[in-house]
Amino acid sequence: MGTLLILRLKKDSGLISHLYTRIFFFIQLALFSARADGGRRDKPHHSVFNKNMDIKSLLMPLEEYAKTRWPESYKFKIKTRDGGELFYFGVSHYRDPKNPLFAEIKKEFEEFKPDLVFIEGMRTLRTKDRDWEIRNLTKLQGDGLILGLGESGFVGRLAIDSNAFLDSPEPNFQDEINHHLDTGFSKDELFGYYMIRFIRQRFRIPEPRPTAEKLAAQKSQELRKDTGWEDFDFNVEHFKSIAQKIWGSDFDIESENLGMLIRPNSGESKDYKETVINKIAEASWRFRDEYIVGEIVKAFQKYKRLFVVYGFSHAVVQEPALRQLLF
Repeated sequence: MGTLLILRLKKDSGLISHLYTRIFFFIQLALFSARADGGRRDKPHHSVFNKNMDIKSLLMPLEEYAKTRWPESYKFKIKTRDGGELFYFGVSHYRDPKNPLFAEIKKEFEEFKPDLVFIEGMRTLRTKDRDWEIRNLTKLQGDGLILGLGESGFVGRLAIDSNAFLDSPEPNFQDEINHHLDTGFSKDELFGYYMIRFIRQRFRIPEPRPTAEKLAAQKSQELRKDTGWEDFDFNVEHFKSIAQKIWGSDFDIESENLGMLIRPNSGESKDYKETVINKIAEASWRFRDEYIVGEIVKAFQKYKRLFVVYGFSHAVVQEPALRQLLF
């Protein structure tokens, strides 16, 4: 039996890579958890939410995250000490209805039978426009749902059809923006970061995809509304001038590698010089992850079965904290 397994592994290098990734992660998680506990194994872990708890120290450090090439579909479950269960499905963001990811999500969703669902990036679910967003999700059908809203729309519709409560545990955008301004980042720098974070998603949309210019115009108007900065120039040309000042020849609005310019300061890539935008990315990532973990923990005060679908990097970075706080 052992010989057959070895032969099979030799034939399947992808399986070996996946196994090594998982083994390496659990070793890292054990070491990180031990450090977070101060080496004590008798320390109790409470799933009761405490607004003063130090979530940030329990998240995986970006330096550790950068050591491993993580799978683009990253799943884990946690049974809480109070009888609840979390299913966290980390994904790479796609808007191609033919991608097998969507069938996999649906299968896991239907087997898990959640009473609460968290999806990424739909802040309107926590505003006065919640009913409008729910109606919008209900109207969209089939491929149009995925093309328009990706996995968040797809999972949102699954939640609505199954009568699970749907939510998006995103921090208030004004709070996030003000946090970054208080940290010392400028409005120009923040404008550049949020513009590129949106435009880079163009290549996740199947053909015929919108142009980078069209997405830039769309996002600039959204930021005009969401930031409330009345004294700021939101024109696309202003964004381009900011980008040229920061990146020079490295900036090309049509490039498929725009995402490389806004990676957090993790040492993950040396192909592009690190700038203040990478520092904003790191600050934004930490701000969001800390908030999301707190919302997940708090959710178990009312619900028992929580299904979360977020980007796989969030799943990886949040997992150590969630295992500490829920189990």
